[in-house]
Amino acid sequence: MKLRMQAKLLQNFLSEVEGKVKLKSHFIERFHDTYPVKAMCEAFEVSRRGYPFWRMFQKEMPRDQWLGDLIVECQQQCNPAYGIRRVRRWIQRQNEKSVKPKALLRVMRKTKLLAQIRR
Repeated sequence: MKLRMQAKLLQNFLSEVEGKVKLKSHFIERFHDTYPVKAMCEAFEVSRRGYPFWRMFQKEMPRDQWLGDLIVECQQQCNPAYGIRRVRRWIQRQNEKSVKPKALLRVMRKTKLLAQIRR
């Protein structure tokens, strides 16, 4: 009975954030101590098995943070028109780290730091 009541309260909040998966998962993460996770997953129509996978995915995200910081530093110091090849060489010269081109491209696309084409 108590779970249904809590689910109904959360359903009212859900009407404002309909369809926003990230917001739902962040809400569940923030209030998992206050409300039962089962009731929140029920209210937000999130699978009970999918929530732990989302938490695991969130922990993996900062793995490329250091590379994103290096790309930003390179573009600030040198030129925002630098592409993947030049940024890769800059990283190798400055930090003596080797970065794979595909990983660099993935991070640059994700952070929207691709080279600005000169006209």
